[in-house]
Amino acid sequence: MKQISLILALLYGIILISCQNSKKDLNFIDEIKLPYTVEIKDYEKFVNHSFEKKDIYNYAKFTNILGKQTNVSKIDFIGKFIIDKQEFILYQDVTQNESADFFPALYVTKIGKEPKTFCLTQTTEESFTDKIIINDNKIILRENYWDPNEKKRKNDRLKEYNFDFVEVNSSFPKKEINHTTNKDQRIMFNTADSLILSKECDLNMDNIKDKILIISPKNSNTENRFSSVYVLIYNKKGEFKEYHNNKIINSFNHSSYAEGFQNLTIKNNFFTIEENISSQPIQDKYTTFTFDKKDNSIYLHKLGYSTTYPDANQDNSITYSSKDFGTIKFEKYDPEMIKY
Repeated sequence: MKQISLILALLYGIILISCQNSKKDLNFIDEIKLPYTVEIKDYEKFVNHSFEKKDIYNYAKFTNILGKQTNVSKIDFIGKFIIDKQEFILYQDVTQNESADFFPALYVTKIGKEPKTFCLTQTTEESFTDKIIINDNKIILRENYWDPNEKKRKNDRLKEYNFDFVEVNSSFPKKEINHTTNKDQRIMFNTADSLILSKECDLNMDNIKDKILIISPKNSNTENRFSSVYVLIYNKKGEFKEYHNNKIINSFNHSSYAEGFQNLTIKNNFFTIEENISSQPIQDKYTTFTFDKKDNSIYLHKLGYSTTYPDANQDNSITYSSKDFGTIKFEKYDPEMIKY
């Protein structure tokens, strides 16, 4: 019995010493004063600066502290901070990578017996994190999206995490909202979706600004997922009538950079949704709707298809109108049900 006690005491001593050594390994890391902010204003400058840093360490030396991550081999320690007696380490992956899409990611690790690591700069083909704020209460990330209408990067979503790295809130900045009615916020604050376009117009020609929103599922890996189109027709009181359809635009196709939503054009009481529905051959689809003031309804007006082949002699285009498909309301439109 004494032997077992001695063995257990010895093992406890080894664990205690190793934990102490782990803490000593982190003594060279400076304390971060909270709130701490990182803002990536220039992507190329951020990448180049990451590789120019002098204090780069082999990740293998710190796996007992930070946990194992096979995709990281060299790191730059930014600093450490303490929240409710729990220690966190902030560091950057500066592993050289020949990929053009490589991003020197920022990580935060919760130190303990089982270290927990969270990537602060998770990237997708649609977005990347361009601002990080760490304060006493939470971690705030600002995602940067590509706006297909304005042809530029546009900040749309804020994400908030607790120090267990669990998402606790996700929203669009209020400054992006022109009409602040409760229902407008309900549409735009859907955490499962991403706003990819918000465009003002005057569809009912009453000199009061209306709005068209296009919202895409955040997770579009699922087959047959569609983006949602909202048309909001406002009155003088700031109230609006909502028209909604989620069968018009296919969500982003990860296997093709060409396919998907391209543009929204508006003229008077007409609006046209432009999308690419095939990359081989190149086929563009133009879906035009019109607002009818007589009954305050939106109707399908035209469907146009333009196909481009490697051989220009095969190129063709065709347009269908209500004479071909009949009278179809915006909310009822489903391309799978159209009969010419």
